[in-house]
Amino acid sequence: MTWLKDFLVLTLIIGLLFGATLGRYPLAAPDGARYAEIPREMVVTGDYITPHLNGVKYFEKPPLFYWLQAISIKAFGANELAVSIVNALMALGCSLLIYFTGRKLYGRLNGIVASFIFATTSLVFALTRVVTLDVALTFFITGSLCSFMLATQLPLGIKRSSHLWAMYVFAALAVMTKGLIGAVFPALIVLIWTVVFNEWRNIKTYRIISGLFLFLLIALPWHILVQIKNPEFFRFYFIDEHFLRYSTGYAGRSKPWWFLPALLLGGLYPWMVFLPQTIMNSIPKHFNQWQQNKPTIFLVIWALTIYAFYTFSNSQLIPYILPVFPPIALLIGNYLATYWQSNQHRPITIGFNVLLTLNIALGIGAIAAIFTLNFSDHTITKQNLYIAAACVIIGGVISIIAYRRRGLAWGFTTLTLAVSILWLYLSPIITTINKQSIKPLIITLQQKLKPDEEVISYGHYYQDLPFYLQRIITVANFANELTFGMRHQDTKAWMIDTKTFWERWNSNKRVYLITDTDSYRALQPVASDRMHMVGKYLDDVLLVNIK
Repeated sequence: MTWLKDFLVLTLIIGLLFGATLGRYPLAAPDGARYAEIPREMVVTGDYITPHLNGVKYFEKPPLFYWLQAISIKAFGANELAVSIVNALMALGCSLLIYFTGRKLYGRLNGIVASFIFATTSLVFALTRVVTLDVALTFFITGSLCSFMLATQLPLGIKRSSHLWAMYVFAALAVMTKGLIGAVFPALIVLIWTVVFNEWRNIKTYRIISGLFLFLLIALPWHILVQIKNPEFFRFYFIDEHFLRYSTGYAGRSKPWWFLPALLLGGLYPWMVFLPQTIMNSIPKHFNQWQQNKPTIFLVIWALTIYAFYTFSNSQLIPYILPVFPPIALLIGNYLATYWQSNQHRPITIGFNVLLTLNIALGIGAIAAIFTLNFSDHTITKQNLYIAAACVIIGGVISIIAYRRRGLAWGFTTLTLAVSILWLYLSPIITTINKQSIKPLIITLQQKLKPDEEVISYGHYYQDLPFYLQRIITVANFANELTFGMRHQDTKAWMIDTKTFWERWNSNKRVYLITDTDSYRALQPVASDRMHMVGKYLDDVLLVNIK
């Protein structure tokens, strides 16, 4: 009965945290708008095999996330709420998986604490505010690896086999979400764990043949169908988007050496203050003690493998590190819950003291920023920073007071609540910091645009423009990520060059243009009196050729 009660309570609390402000802010560009537009076009065209972005073939990612988004769009319409629901549900599902696994491995309290830790880390919450594939990928990878880990704790039989089959199913769904990495991570982590504990004799119990059958049954059909329809798919998808992206600077996403460690620590806020103690507590000093701590060592291998994988990668983006967070949440949750139930609180006290110091420093930094930042763009206001600074400092002070006076239970609960309030306050600001969204200009355009009038994006593809306008737009003098699709498809009608742009601009039909201010200054002398300003937002302008 406590299982059901815990699931309901966790679903309610974490669901409210992730869903409280969902759909109340613009789509973050480029990723959020891109992964909203592709499923919108699927719904409009009825083509669920070949993904399209602005009408152009787009093979960078497999379609499962698009399919889930399409279901949401069909249910709720093509709007910000509909395309945000899937990520929130995936993050909630991951939190529940962490609870289930933590409880099975360590105990009820351990699972609950780990679940809340995962849900309230800064990176997890931030990624529920944007539309990205990595939350879904993390859910499926977590499902796969947790299924294996729990299977190893069971005797031979149908229950163990069911967990192992679930591992293959989740891995296949991960592949269908973001490609081969969905299978590489589970396979590599299980292999390393098998080597470390010399479990070769048990490999025959991993249900490899039946598991691979299930895996291929789920992952293979779409890859075959899309290849049949698009012979150019294989080379681009597997070679360019998997091997070249990882091993070379092909995607232009290389980062300095400090990027991943800074991202990990910042993304784990506020719980990273307990990470050093957790690491020391999780790894026994003597190797012969590892046999008694196989699940914990598995979690360590899980986190280290994915972290090391991206350390050596030439393609690094903020969301990529997210699959490291579930095992870390389980480890920190187990560490805190263990001390929660004992009287040895000194290491926890150190963590709370460090957090208080850090929070005061962050609060002072936020106040200092008030006197140094330029607030003319209105994306962040002085009031935002004052309130954020107050939340951080007061939250840290109240948490440590609650901990010192009432114990770890009150300290943890207060800290979780304080962080949740902070994230809910900051959530509308998260996407406005991203200045690539042009929603204010689009709102102005929607008030004037007629169905038969053309909209051109010049020198840039504004990812949120087609989604908000609910139609494919004309793009002039730009290709970039659409280059591959344009080579294998006739897109001359809406992906145009500069010459065609001027022909349409100088016609007798009203044409709207969105571009950046630098391009506007370059175009204006040529356009003479046929370029009229309609609106401006930050560095982008809305223009029309005929008033």
